[in-house]
Amino acid sequence: MKVTSYAVARPANYDRNASSVLQVTDTEYTPHGQTNRGTTTVAAGKKLLVESASIFLLTTLAPTVADRCIATIYILSGSTACYVARLDGYASATLYSNRTSGLVGQPTVYAGEQLLALTLDQSTGGRINYNLNVKATLFDS
Repeated sequence: MKVTSYAVARPANYDRNASSVLQVTDTEYTPHGQTNRGTTTVAAGKKLLVESASIFLLTTLAPTVADRCIATIYILSGSTACYVARLDGYASATLYSNRTSGLVGQPTVYAGEQLLALTLDQSTGGRINYNLNVKATLFDS
């Protein structure tokens, strides 16, 4: 018979076989369709705590015709998406204009769920520097 004490607290997540997960995109792109820039799938028996997430867009070459421009970091659970950080609007026709978005809260991603980053630019011409960053801790459930 196994005897244990229930008076001992469970270790904190950082004491449960923790490792750091980074998703970083910092590149200039010309107009493009929806493109995945990073995927982290949480394995069975694990959890992922998103500590920080940020998006920074900088117009480095003004488009001829500005159109919809999206950068997003989100959690996908089954077919349901929950946005962690998102910028959705029109590409700027002003050179060196920028937009930022950051994480609100610290969501946990469970086994079988995914943390994704994607971009889209439907403009004609131009170039945008996309900087999408996520720092998270992966640990045993």
